[in-house]
Amino acid sequence: SSSPPLPARTERGEHTGRGGEELGGRRAMEITQRIFVKRTRRGKVRRVVREHYLRDDILSGSPHIDEAHLEPRLSPDAKRYLVPDANVLLHQIDVLEHSALQDVILLQTVLSEVRHRRVALYNRARAVAADPQRRCVVFCNEHARESFVARETGESPNDYNDRAIRAAVDWYAHQLRGTVEVTLLTNDRDNLRKARAAGLSAFTIHEYVRSLTAHPDLADMLAGEDSAEHTDSGAIPVSKRARTASGGGAVQGGSGTGGTIYVPHLDADAIKRGLACGELHQGRLRINRHNAREGYVGVPSLGAGNDVRISGREALNRGVHGDMVVLRLLANAPDVNAKAMADDEAAQAELGAAGVYEYELGGDPDEMVAAANAVIKSAKPGAGKGGKAAKVAKDERIYGEVVAIAKRNWRACVGVLDYATQRGSNFVFEPVDILLPRASVTTRQPEALRNQLIVVQFDSWGPDQRYPSAHYVRTIGPVGDKDAESDAILFEHDVPTRPFSAQVRACLPPKGWQIPDDEIAKRLDLRETALVCSVDPPGCVDIDDALHVRTLSNGNFEVGIHIADVGHFIKAGTPIDEEAAIRATTVYLVQRRINMVPERLGEDLCSLFSKVDRLAFSALVELTTDGEIIGAKFAKTVICSKAALSYAQAQDRIDDKEDSSDLTEGLRTLNRLAKKLNLRRRDRGSLNLASPEVRFQLDGESAEPKDMGVYQLKETNAMVEEFMLLANTAVAREITTQFPQFAILRRHPPPRPGAFDTLNRALGQLSPPIALKTGSSRELADSLDAALDFAVPGEPPVKFDPYLNKLVRIMATSSAH
Repeated sequence: SSSPPLPARTERGEHTGRGGEELGGRRAMEITQRIFVKRTRRGKVRRVVREHYLRDDILSGSPHIDEAHLEPRLSPDAKRYLVPDANVLLHQIDVLEHSALQDVILLQTVLSEVRHRRVALYNRARAVAADPQRRCVVFCNEHARESFVARETGESPNDYNDRAIRAAVDWYAHQLRGTVEVTLLTNDRDNLRKARAAGLSAFTIHEYVRSLTAHPDLADMLAGEDSAEHTDSGAIPVSKRARTASGGGAVQGGSGTGGTIYVPHLDADAIKRGLACGELHQGRLRINRHNAREGYVGVPSLGAGNDVRISGREALNRGVHGDMVVLRLLANAPDVNAKAMADDEAAQAELGAAGVYEYELGGDPDEMVAAANAVIKSAKPGAGKGGKAAKVAKDERIYGEVVAIAKRNWRACVGVLDYATQRGSNFVFEPVDILLPRASVTTRQPEALRNQLIVVQFDSWGPDQRYPSAHYVRTIGPVGDKDAESDAILFEHDVPTRPFSAQVRACLPPKGWQIPDDEIAKRLDLRETALVCSVDPPGCVDIDDALHVRTLSNGNFEVGIHIADVGHFIKAGTPIDEEAAIRATTVYLVQRRINMVPERLGEDLCSLFSKVDRLAFSALVELTTDGEIIGAKFAKTVICSKAALSYAQAQDRIDDKEDSSDLTEGLRTLNRLAKKLNLRRRDRGSLNLASPEVRFQLDGESAEPKDMGVYQLKETNAMVEEFMLLANTAVAREITTQFPQFAILRRHPPPRPGAFDTLNRALGQLSPPIALKTGSSRELADSLDAALDFAVPGEPPVKFDPYLNKLVRIMATSSAH
């Protein structure tokens, strides 16, 4: 329906807070005020007054309320509408995303609170609302006059939001008059009590899910029943549900006696005071990949490079990799070995003699390695005797302990259930990512999840829990299955694998599209004047770059570097642009690829096939015969590649002395110029490292890897790489010239101190010894070039060994990272 025009705005402070216009004998709009306080960047608090418009024409999404000619989002046959509150969206979003929950009303009040607290969850909720198959509607209850409620004096934001939600549910119920039941889903006890007292239909999310007997998997997806209200004070036990189900508290991590395992976290006031006086510090926790009981926190207030070491699970105090933690510095290093042994003994005693966790008696493998390393260190001269080694370690390391979690970095993760730890319906979950802790998971489908890779979401971790609580989200597939293991890798690295939506595909031109004549007229047409060709890996289907070279009248060369003009098909702000921004890159696995853009765009419209007209963006660079850059210009072009070659095919043409075709001569010229450009780059101090590239041979029918080997590089590989670097350099120079105030150029930092010490010690064993100078990139490049001659003691010297040089470059690359 058409919306009435907004009334003319009045000057601030002059209206009374009410206004509007009449429409059809009733008030169509009201203007009220929303008053709130806001803290400025300087810490001052000021009062903000804003106009707030109320309307009578806000769509409800229900066919029983809106006018008949409007297409409803909610089903006309629905028996019940579900209205979740913010508590449910924040803690049970996995349940909301399940297809069993249909006809859901998301209130503006709820989405605003979720967006303020967790933007990622807000985006997931909006995605559910945008799916037409889910029959979900967003209702702007704060702008609907009949459902709007004003905040009362002294009312807390939480109480006001809960009252606004109940008012919206009550409005729907009155409008429907029993045609459809409107149910509020909330785990907030006070909100639930008040809703039922007002005669509204209200359930906890757990009560509602248990009523859906046709979907037993939904129960596993529930977070802990009291997770939304859990505090470190222990007032509400998070693991209540699981303990009741298992008849104990062992697997959930409690001590079994009601005691605490970890020190409770400080409250917000204590944290604020401690940070203000400098007693406490804040930073992001990084768990040691080789020892899960050790972490580091970079604290800016202590200066660059001064990481605080957190040793032992007691000091980590439920901190997880990536958490923003609050810590207190320790005067002395903790006795990590004694604490680790005590922790293992406590875990074994807690789990009883039933055979559960027997493998933990000796500690984790990583912890055993750490303990062994500690013994080795203690055996070194001066260690433990007050000698120099002990003094240096004490002086250089800063130790601390976590006293609070400022912001959790919990995420869904992949792993397996350990069936040796089963207690009733409780299991210990082993994550694939070794940086994450084990977790306690409750499931009602244990046999279905046996030997399956599953996804779980962490919920909470109280001081009485040895492991955090988590809930089941979904199953990926069998352990060891190629596709399932690949999906697990992609999930762990947050690679989107969902199919492209219809909205994204609708951004592409229809099938049979040809370049319009008016578009050709706008561009530089190189189809007949330039001998363009592409050189790529064998079997490449997304050919996104091509080259050409031609001799100019002054004897110089024009080299064209052509990149497929994807920007012509992807306009800013469109669904395909937003999806490409989320995916960021195309991800390649051995047997599959996950595209950044739809296949038709990357493998057809923007693939520079041979003998096919294509749109490109081109850098045309003028070079002398010695590879000196004279100038460059840039243009949108139309090109037609004369050949799509592999690296091997291009190399064969260059090496074939009997081939004197124009295309082959062009490739030879490009190869000569590439060598000149490379020499000039290295003279300017370019660093040329190396890393081995593995190539897999796949079975033609099953696509299973059947062989592998080191990828053999040819001159044509370096040729293409050199001209891509040339294009980047030319573009960077042009950006700097045209936008000097806004140009941001990437500069690799110098090698970090000590990065090459281990490599230098190994190279020092040769005779004569090889020493890498790492003061700058230029020094490192020169010393790598010199690493050619060596001799092993007792054997004849070897002169000019290219294998040694490449090996050293590979090891230097590894050391630099």
